Amino acid sequence: MVVDGLVCGAITSAALGAVLSALAGYQVPDFADMDPVIGLGGSMAAAIGAAAVIAVVRVRGSWPRTHVVVPLILLPLVIAPLVLGLERNRLEAGLLFGAAAFAVHLSLGRRLAVAGIAVTVVVAGLATWGCQDRWRAQKFEAVGVPLYVPEVPGYRLAAVWAGRWSVAQTLTTPGGARLDVQLLAATDELACGPGRPERQVLAALGSPSRLGICLPGGGTMIVRPAAEQLTVRQVNGATLAAYPDSATAFEPD
Repeated sequence: MVVDGLVCGAITSAALGAVLSALAGYQVPDFADMDPVIGLGGSMAAAIGAAAVIAVVRVRGSWPRTHVVVPLILLPLVIAPLVLGLERNRLEAGLLFGAAAFAVHLSLGRRLAVAGIAVTVVVAGLATWGCQDRWRAQKFEAVGVPLYVPEVPGYRLAAVWAGRWSVAQTLTTPGGARLDVQLLAATDELACGPGRPERQVLAALGSPSRLGICLPGGGTMIVRPAAEQLTVRQVNGATLAAYPDSATAFEPD
């Protein structure tokens, strides 16, 4: 029974790892995000494939046939939340749910199997929820740009967003005024380096002018509209992870 559970657990875990490896490292929901399609379609295909392999590989004649059902339920149940809204870290999610797959398969055919499976599902779910803030923080740090927040009198940081190569921030006032901020590794509009101005007003046709700021560490900050009395404060991913996603953020061309 143990051997059956280990073999079937390895098959299900391998299928899960294959789907996770096909996804982007972190959840970045935007117009170009194909992870929901890849994740949902891939999880179904991998689940069917794993179930077929388990059905063929019979370690012993007495193995519980319910092993076949596990990947068909577990893979979509795991992958769907990770591509439809929850934060993720592919490696850690793979280790967490791979262990859960082994635990479920090893529970089959034993006394109190239902209780063991229920405990496994609850523990894995709570662990995923508990990792959300840390995985979200890692997402901001994974973008690869220096993380800074502008400080402007009367404005407060209201929302943030981590893209694939930029970080967006929204600052608002109680009266409804708004500043849109983008953190980039570099931009052709603003030349940074020795002997060049640290800040420059960037004109934009048909829209308010923007303020470009050269950040320590080689990054740039674009603030729209250009704001006076602006200072910058360095932060980390955990600081930004405490704010909600910006619904109007976009990845610059």
